[in-house]
Amino acid sequence: MTFTVNVYKVVTSGTTYTLYVDDVYHAVIGATITIAGNKYTIVSWDEGYSLQDGVMQLVVTGAVPIILTQGMAFNFYSPFFAHGTVREEGNQLTQQNSVWNKYPLIWAREPVREKFDNDREASHERESNIELYFLTDADFSIPNQNTYELYARPMTRLKDNFIKTLNTEVGIWPIGSVDRNDMDINITEITKVGVTIGSKDVTKTIFADNLSGVAAEFKLKILAPEDNIFGQ
Repeated sequence: MTFTVNVYKVVTSGTTYTLYVDDVYHAVIGATITIAGNKYTIVSWDEGYSLQDGVMQLVVTGAVPIILTQGMAFNFYSPFFAHGTVREEGNQLTQQNSVWNKYPLIWAREPVREKFDNDREASHERESNIELYFLTDADFSIPNQNTYELYARPMTRLKDNFIKTLNTEVGIWPIGSVDRNDMDINITEITKVGVTIGSKDVTKTIFADNLSGVAAEFKLKILAPEDNIFGQ
C-alpha cells in the first residue's frame, strides 16, 4: 500500500511547519514522516480544515526547513502486517523494540474460521470469516473520547484505505475465488484493545503496548471451483 500526500502550501513557525495537504491518512501524533529525505515528527492534524475542498492540515516539526516546490509530494509511512493468535502476536510485538517499528499494525487474527457447504449444487464452496485489526500505540490515561479522536479515528481511515485497495487493485483479492457481490464487513471501534476485544471485556491488556484501533470482520463467500474463473 502506498500513501502519497500532495502538499499545496507550507507555513513556517520556527521549526514547526503547517502543511496544507490532500490527505492525512493514518497520521498519529509522534509518528515520523520523511519529506525530501528529511525526517519530521507529526504534532497534529486536522482532517476537517478546509482551505478549499479536499484540503487538510498536517503540522510537523523538524530541524530542516520545508521549502514548498512545484508538485511537492511525499509518501506516508506504511503499516506493518502480521498474522497469528493473540499470544503469538503479543510475543512478536514484545520482541520489537521501537513503537514506530511496529505501528500502525494490520493484524490478521488466527485461527481463521471457515464453514464448508457440502451441497454440490451450491455456488459457494465455503464461507471464510477473517478478523483484521488496525492498531496503533495509544495513551490509555486520557479520556475515551480523546483516545478515539487521536488513535481509533486514524486507524479507521487506515481501514477504509485498506478496504478501498482490496476492492480496486487488481490481483490483491483472488478475484476468481472471492464473491465480491456477497461479502459482509462488520466494523468495531476499539479505543482500548485488551480492555475490550471481540464481544467480551477483559480485566487487563492483552499486549505489552497499549493499543487502540478498529476491528474489521470479513465474511467472505468462496466460490465453488466450477464458478471460479481460474477453476478447471
